Amino acid sequence: MPQAEEKGGMTPGEALGAIWRYKILVGLSTVFALLGTIVWLSIVTPEYTAMMVIGPVPKNGVKGGSGGGLDVGSLLGAGLGGGLNDADFSKFLAILDSVAVAGLLEEQHGVMKVVFDSQWNGQTWAQPDTLGTSVSNAVKSILGLPGWTPPTTVDLAAYIKKSVDVAKKGESALRVLSFSHKDREFAVAFLKALHQETDALLRAEAIRRSSAEIEYLKEKLRTLTVNEQRQTFIDMLSEQEKTMVLLQIGLPFTAAEIDPASASIRPTFPKGGLTLVVGIVGGFLFGCLAALILSLRQRSEDADD
Repeated sequence: MPQAEEKGGMTPGEALGAIWRYKILVGLSTVFALLGTIVWLSIVTPEYTAMMVIGPVPKNGVKGGSGGGLDVGSLLGAGLGGGLNDADFSKFLAILDSVAVAGLLEEQHGVMKVVFDSQWNGQTWAQPDTLGTSVSNAVKSILGLPGWTPPTTVDLAAYIKKSVDVAKKGESALRVLSFSHKDREFAVAFLKALHQETDALLRAEAIRRSSAEIEYLKEKLRTLTVNEQRQTFIDMLSEQEKTMVLLQIGLPFTAAEIDPASASIRPTFPKGGLTLVVGIVGGFLFGCLAALILSLRQRSEDADD
């Protein structure tokens, strides 16, 4: 008894034939995808990426001679060695997204109104009136979770952690900070302020410690009578006073700007050309898939008949 041959797939030739048979569908899918991509590009908010290259300040501070610039050559060596202040630079990177730095950013630059602009109505903080917030409030109410509260420096610290990228520059000691925002000028200003306030926080702590050590050494000198001991403390006091002078000069303390913050005038998101190509290819592939499905369905119906 002859057994009917049942095909469950297509050869490449059959697939191409099916796509050609439904070429109008494939064409329409491609055109609609292109139009949809163009519409999306016209309504999406572009973002600009600011970048800054930083490196550890040498242990002896800013070097003299040659314009008083940093010894950039030593920064290009592998790791954080080579006489660089790696411990302070590591602290800088560690506290970049701390609540303390976030507090200084808000206190000195008032960045939260821009960062959380959807919650600032121009006069006060207010929860955005959107469908998403309504659903979120309903879920939180059911689960017994606390409702909306105005953003704080804790939220700003979390935003910095999520939004500011820190990447190594090759095998050198340098780091590249990058930050994206819809306002190009704010992106640049934010990176500058973040670097400035993080460095200032560590400088203030160093000044506090150095001041305390100077006061302690001066107090000890008032009671010491042995010349050898006095000379030791005098030398220590001299070193601390030199350190204090360097701290108060105003030059970078932990992280120096090797390449100051800047951003291209062209948005980094979305990438128009690439997005159009992806949209066109996606629409074409979707049309081809639909053509193959319709062709297989047609073949199945013909086999049933």
